[in-house]
Amino acid sequence: MMKLFLIINLIFLALKVGAQPFQFYDQGKVTYERIEGKSSTKTLYKSDFTLTFNKSESSFDAVKNNDDHPFRVQNAKLFSENEDKTGIQLKFSGQNFIILDTVKKIKWYYTNEFRLIEGYQCRRIDGLTADSLYVIAFYTDEIPVSTGPCLISGTPGLALGFVIPDYGIQYWAKDITFRSIKIPSPSSGKAKKITIDDFGKIIQNSSYNLGNLSIINIIHSIIY
Repeated sequence: MMKLFLIINLIFLALKVGAQPFQFYDQGKVTYERIEGKSSTKTLYKSDFTLTFNKSESSFDAVKNNDDHPFRVQNAKLFSENEDKTGIQLKFSGQNFIILDTVKKIKWYYTNEFRLIEGYQCRRIDGLTADSLYVIAFYTDEIPVSTGPCLISGTPGLALGFVIPDYGIQYWAKDITFRSIKIPSPSSGKAKKITIDDFGKIIQNSSYNLGNLSIINIIHSIIY
């Protein structure tokens, strides 16, 4: 009798689980709040960005473009060309560009710090980019995709938090939806495909006032 009772309960549980809608935990959309500035100055600039992702592709876009400055991330669309290359689509001096470059891996170092973000337990990892920029990410292994804000890579799961201390920039997830999604290709049109180095040369040869910004600072301002 006890065996029959257990079998009935197992069947009931299987039917209950099977009736639940299937979740696409490896594809969907995340909305992040980007915060720029340091709290000590009491001047914080906030804006929203969306990351759309699936198993092999991702795209990172500003929700609203309202700044004409050519070197701000709000005016650039970041996308993954493939596993080895990322792209940045932007407009400079009246011409459309698609900057393609090999993905530069970030060296990540695990910590024992954890934080709850949007209901997900996230682990902190500290990273060093190829050009020695120190960054911090909080990832969850419950969402098995290696991406996050600014299309960072190499994380063991989706990054729901991302911080660049030197620039006073933070990204924090505030909404997550899962659904089957196709990443739209960049609208190339008459866009010229170039490398980051070539784009740097175009900037150097332009009449744009760079002030004290180096090429690497400009690239960082576009990406982050």
